[in-house]
Amino acid sequence: MSLDHPCGQKFQLKELQEMVANDQNMQNLDKDMKQKYLRELKESHNSSHDVQATLKKIYGELQALAYRTGIYACLFVTRSHVYDMHTATWFGTDNIMDFWEDHMKLSPDYIIKQLELWACNEEKNIEACDLLENMQKQAKNGLDSGFVSITKHLHQEKPIHL
Repeated sequence: MSLDHPCGQKFQLKELQEMVANDQNMQNLDKDMKQKYLRELKESHNSSHDVQATLKKIYGELQALAYRTGIYACLFVTRSHVYDMHTATWFGTDNIMDFWEDHMKLSPDYIIKQLELWACNEEKNIEACDLLENMQKQAKNGLDSGFVSITKHLHQEKPIHL
């Protein structure tokens, strides 16, 4: 459907309506097909609400942890496809977002926009995330990160001279 459309660009509602009106397969749908399309639309809508409800709970938990323990936490959440209904967002406890602006010289809005562009351009869906190649890459990155953490102190110590 969007092969001739630039990557990451959405169709406008009017364009979608015209495509449906001009598609012979979409004309004279039987009751079962109409129900199927309506069910898929409702599932997509419900998924978006699930994302928002879950994020609200996560924000509350992070805020409570920050209050009780003094931790700082930041969270960036984005969609992985331009047609996903939820929007990219960020959250930070206390003044953690000042870190991004003051020390990294990046606004949280800029970071989330870049993250969203990256995620949508990756063109990976849930099924693609479960591919063996992607799992191996994630495992390697986890091992590398752990190895750096374990050996970090070795590089910081002064060499022993005999």
